[in-house]
Amino acid sequence: FVKLTGMMKEMFHTNMPQLENLAKLQHKNDHFQSLRMLVEAGIHKEQSFDVPFIQQTLTDLEAKLQLMFNGFIDGEIRWISSQKSHSKNQGVLGPLLKFPAFVNQMENMFDPSFDAPMQVTTTYTKMAKALFTLIQETSELPQKLGRRVLVLVENFYFFWKVFNERLNRIKQQESRSQQVFDQRNNRISALESKVEEAHKLYTENLHAYVRWHVEYELPKLYKFWDELEDKFANNQQEELQYLIPKQTVMANVNKFIPKLKGDKGHIQNMFNRVEKHLPEKDNGLRVEVLSALKTYFMERYKRFETQVLQCYHSVKSLPKTSTEVKHIFQKAFEQKI
Repeated sequence: FVKLTGMMKEMFHTNMPQLENLAKLQHKNDHFQSLRMLVEAGIHKEQSFDVPFIQQTLTDLEAKLQLMFNGFIDGEIRWISSQKSHSKNQGVLGPLLKFPAFVNQMENMFDPSFDAPMQVTTTYTKMAKALFTLIQETSELPQKLGRRVLVLVENFYFFWKVFNERLNRIKQQESRSQQVFDQRNNRISALESKVEEAHKLYTENLHAYVRWHVEYELPKLYKFWDELEDKFANNQQEELQYLIPKQTVMANVNKFIPKLKGDKGHIQNMFNRVEKHLPEKDNGLRVEVLSALKTYFMERYKRFETQVLQCYHSVKSLPKTSTEVKHIFQKAFEQKI
């Protein structure tokens, strides 16, 4: 038996170069094949745990395949890092657009009923991290503030929307096939924390983006609102009229408020600027931005209206009430969606 085992060990060892050459050929034709072979080698290795010479051969093959696959992924990450775009109207970055197809190819390399191999979850995490770094670095290229924030908004929105919908579809399969759901979710869930991070970053930058629109269109009124709120937060209500005279308040009111109109006014200008930045009418992001812009502006305006009426009792109403401004916003919003 010992002699026979030695002969088998030598035979398998002799076949190792042929196996390695076959793996290289498959990898050359399709880089994802190295992952498939890596997964299958692991499965066969588990099944032959009591046959040492097969175990050793498969262990050696796994090491070679792992190096091939690592080289492929490292190359992909280097390519992602080189894709910072200087285009003014760049939209979603190319590597972000390609990533869903990359995930599909990864998923097609093995039976969905198998446990998630470590290489898959590690790869998803590394690739998502590289993509997020690309988004951040692209946003830091020389360009106007609005465009910089837009890079963050568009790309984190895309990542969150695409993979959140995919995760939800997988979870909906639970009632139909618990086993398939569990195994596939083990793989895709490697992205779940990145999906949550993308949503957080999208939300934060969406707020910054709509604030930028208001400040860009109405810089003096925006600055005055901040000054008024700062004084209101740090002083008693009755003191405000002494800190900011009524004449100053009314000068700002009369200068800017009448121009808050939907037709060739400040509101229309802001909406047109969003449309210029996001020209695709069917883009769900445009609707979200317009809605967030309307909500943010109305919160600020309503607060401003309340502060003025509370602190300056001789002022009975603003040239446009918050209800009227809300109606103007709603009409402009409906024209743009």
